[in-house]
Amino acid sequence: MKANPLDAQHPENGAFTDLSELNNDRYTYQSGNPYLKPTYNHSLMLNAGYKWANLTANYGRIKNVVTISTEPFPGSDDPLISLVRTINSDEDLNQFTLTLSANPTIGCWHPSWFAFSVFQNYKTPTADGSVLTLKKPYLTLGWNNTVELPNGFRLSADMQWATKGDYNNFRITAHRFDTTIGVQRDLSLHSLRR
Repeated sequence: MKANPLDAQHPENGAFTDLSELNNDRYTYQSGNPYLKPTYNHSLMLNAGYKWANLTANYGRIKNVVTISTEPFPGSDDPLISLVRTINSDEDLNQFTLTLSANPTIGCWHPSWFAFSVFQNYKTPTADGSVLTLKKPYLTLGWNNTVELPNGFRLSADMQWATKGDYNNFRITAHRFDTTIGVQRDLSLHSLRR
């Protein structure tokens, strides 16, 4: 068994797109914000693994989180016209994530199971000026399968289910279930040149 604790502080500057200006439609304008402060992520992470099973636990306290603000367009009397811009949140984001995964190999079958959960307490401004606390737990469960077939072919069948909940500055309001099925063939450049 191997465990690696990690404690770190990571500053992040905003993306260039956070500084740009767009006109989305006749009711919505998007503006950048050159006054964004750097985001600081103070995190404590624990990784543990045994053979084909892994566990990751991460606690993060993020200061100056960049979020989206929607407000009335300055100088407009029409309440339908709004300005969307990036701002630094006044509140820190406290977030705990837990990931458990298993990736065994059973002959030509390579299954992978995972569970990812988020627990947080984050306050974000809303369009009417009130503050919304995003603290509903969020969970994703997945089962991915790959089967190696002859002649470089692979068959994959993946499923993922996610709950309602809060993740970063988003509120996910519906459960989600996805299924993906595919066939792949590996081609090497050497075999293409023949």
